Amino acid sequence: MSKELNHLAVEKLYRRVDIRLWSEGNTDWMIQHLQRAQKYAKHIRELVVEDERIAPDADSAQYGHVALPFLWNHSDHFNAGAKDPAERDRKLEQILDLIPINALRTFR
Repeated sequence: MSKELNHLAVEKLYRRVDIRLWSEGNTDWMIQHLQRAQKYAKHIRELVVEDERIAPDADSAQYGHVALPFLWNHSDHFNAGAKDPAERDRKLEQILDLIPINALRTFR
């Protein structure tokens, strides 16, 4: 039973992967994680790549303060900007190489 539940959980956990290329820490963490768990990369169906940092927290006229994902608010390591566009592109290529051919359905 636990093997079946694990399989279902892994499929859902890896279905969508978001990569923030503007954050060297996030990108390095993603590369290391996918290298260790490469057998699960076959479950990735949607890959979302952010190449620029989104705007700082904003106020909404309807709901007040709008918070951004937790990576924005916490570790400076994860928020360190990518200094070299060529390095950023190389890291994206490393990540794409870890995803099996024909696994992705959506790439944004």
